[in-house]
Amino acid sequence: MNQHKKKSGNPYLIPILLFLLLVFFGGLMFLFSTALIQGTEFSPNNFQTRTFSYSRVPGTKIVLTKTALGPAVSITNTDVLKHLKTISGAPVWHVSSIYSRSETHPSNTLVEALQQTNADRADFWGAWSNANPSLAAVLWPFVQQLALQEFYFPIPDILEAAAESKNPNDFEEKLFEITVQASTSRCLDWKKTGDETAINALLTWLDQLPVVSQQQTTIERIGSLRSRLRSTLTPP
Repeated sequence: MNQHKKKSGNPYLIPILLFLLLVFFGGLMFLFSTALIQGTEFSPNNFQTRTFSYSRVPGTKIVLTKTALGPAVSITNTDVLKHLKTISGAPVWHVSSIYSRSETHPSNTLVEALQQTNADRADFWGAWSNANPSLAAVLWPFVQQLALQEFYFPIPDILEAAAESKNPNDFEEKLFEITVQASTSRCLDWKKTGDETAINALLTWLDQLPVVSQQQTTIERIGSLRSRLRSTLTPP
């Protein structure tokens, strides 16, 4: 009596294995794509940017690789750079953007502004600084000091006012006034969240920021602006 041989194995085994391999390699690709962090940093010391990249476990702060840094590159020309103050010590770097998450950080506002061009694609702030050297000598150290303290929030309004300014006599006072107005709003928000450290850091910075102008009236008005902000934020 003839017996039929049973077929050995599972006919679905190979498709299941292929599916599992596909899921495995797909998961690895997703892991590597989300683990890689790439972005740009900005240094207010010298108005340079550089790229960075590293890998970490997704959803955690566990870093898998050392940070790879690209070369530092100036994002504006010497007509701006020559007005910056020399800052001792190693340059500080602030994250500007993170490509992998389509994220921008406060310093990106200054990075984008410094890369602004004219209609003929020339460097806008380089041309402005060349045409207004006395204003540029006040503007860029002021902006630099704001950026060093990571107080980027007044800078867009400051640059807008600078582009429209023609009178160097009250220019520095105008920069302080814009900063105080922006700072008042921001500090009141910080008070609501109880962030007294940020408020004190900003007030200290404003008190210590040197006044370039030699005009007594300008010095007195700037002192008045500083006092106004402190009285607004300090309870009686």
